[in-house]
Amino acid sequence: TILHPPSQLNPTPHPCIDPTPPNHEHIQLQDRGQYLCTAQNQFGSDRMVTTLAVQTEAPKIQQPKSTEIAMYLGKSMALDCLASGKPPAQISWILPDRTFVREVGTVRTLLSPMSLLQNGTLQINSANFSNKGDYKCIASNAAGADTITYHLHVAALPPSISEGAMDTVIIQSGIVDCVATGLPDPEVSWSLPDGTLINNALQSDDSGLRNRRYVIFGNGTLLLQHMGKKDEGDYTCYAKNKLGKDERKVSVIVGPNAPKIKLKSHSFVTVKLGESTSLSCQATGEPTPRIMWISPRNDVISVSSDKFQIMDDSTLVVKKVTLADEGKYTCVARNSAGDDVKNLKLEVEPQEPFINGMKGKSTTKVLGVSYQTVLLDCRVEGKPEPRVWWVTPYGHSLTTPYLGGRFQVHRNGSLELRGVRKTDEGKYMCLAKNHLGEASFLIELDVASLAEKPSFAVPNIEILPIKQDGGELILECPARGKPKPESLMASISTCLVLLMAGHRRQLHGPYPMVLFWTNLKPLAGYLFSPMGPSNSGRSPPLTKEHTFVKPSTLLAHQHCPTQLL
Repeated sequence: TILHPPSQLNPTPHPCIDPTPPNHEHIQLQDRGQYLCTAQNQFGSDRMVTTLAVQTEAPKIQQPKSTEIAMYLGKSMALDCLASGKPPAQISWILPDRTFVREVGTVRTLLSPMSLLQNGTLQINSANFSNKGDYKCIASNAAGADTITYHLHVAALPPSISEGAMDTVIIQSGIVDCVATGLPDPEVSWSLPDGTLINNALQSDDSGLRNRRYVIFGNGTLLLQHMGKKDEGDYTCYAKNKLGKDERKVSVIVGPNAPKIKLKSHSFVTVKLGESTSLSCQATGEPTPRIMWISPRNDVISVSSDKFQIMDDSTLVVKKVTLADEGKYTCVARNSAGDDVKNLKLEVEPQEPFINGMKGKSTTKVLGVSYQTVLLDCRVEGKPEPRVWWVTPYGHSLTTPYLGGRFQVHRNGSLELRGVRKTDEGKYMCLAKNHLGEASFLIELDVASLAEKPSFAVPNIEILPIKQDGGELILECPARGKPKPESLMASISTCLVLLMAGHRRQLHGPYPMVLFWTNLKPLAGYLFSPMGPSNSGRSPPLTKEHTFVKPSTLLAHQHCPTQLL
């Protein structure tokens, strides 16, 4: 035999005496017995026999406080069956109708709906009289079994209304009580003075006409919404279940009710500059409360004005909101029983500057007359309030407000030039800026040395026959003036030209027609009218008469005669 140093042998460790024991997971009873371990290498082999004994424990069901269970008709009940044991016990139930239940989930039975939970508990829902009887729980494993039996009793009570048979109540809150008891819980319904019957399902909308004015709470209480004198009368409360019914009659008298404003939490409104917004204020009370609005300046707001309008439902409309319209608006609802107040804060949304209602860049031309005053408008809006300044044709910057020599910049941003001269001609730019953006308004100023009002060439009266062949009729209106008048092609002109082009029916007049105007002097134009009725069926000639028309007159007559279209 040749012996080698121990360091050269390098025997592998004995696998059966490894200090780390084998890991046995989920040991079952059938795993018990003898296990043979064999180890070998080039020098030989060894064997070891291990005997595995599995400890077991028969199931033990945790005892409840009582196995006599009483439950009410229509109620739910949980029957517990918590068991210990090794291995864990399998839970099963035997129901009163001899149904055997082992699978977790909904139970198929002729009894009321029930289910078996994961922990072995049997859940009974909406019990009826067929549920009474014995419920046996069985906990079993390989080591044995344990059982427990519940004796279930189902009870019921007829309905009972606690209040007296007849009551007279004076209500202000709109609540009429009807507290009913019974097992199963009774269903409560009400009969209204007009004979309408309502319950929890219908809620008495009366095909939508009542707008859910009547609401029955779960405890049977009746709520009368928007209550008034029309709601007075006899109301009857009915309580009914499977064992019987009860009723109570209530004579309702409506007393004075102080106003109550709805949705007080809605107290903050934002709006964009230039847009309109609505502030809501709806109140209930008896007598019907009167609504009054107070502005941020503590002024009572009239029903209708250029800035405000109060609608029929008391909603306040603020038209074309400006920064000056911001603040707290107060709604006051008042009647003989008291009043209620709601405050609403109106705030303009942050917005880039606007100049004369325009965003960004805009331009225009303005004509002035020597040694007269010219006002260049620059109405600026924006939030936060923009910084406003003017730049003159010579590059001078004029801040708001500014006063120097003949130039003055007003607080509203407008630039006033007094005693304007020819040398003042050029481009004036109004600029507005805040952190959200900027806007500019370029005004090109021309100065006329002499002004002359518009006038027309002779003759001032002209007879114009209408062609019967449907051909076009050209109306010539030459005008002179300083500065040169600008032509106005309004809808009236279009209507009249179409009329001349092919209309063959009898005309009725007169029909105003303004063709020329100027921004310095009153409007000038011609008045066209028929000379008289036509007896031959043909259209009569038209007369053209020189006239001056005020702007208000022009606006009042700027339309097409409907009988001629």
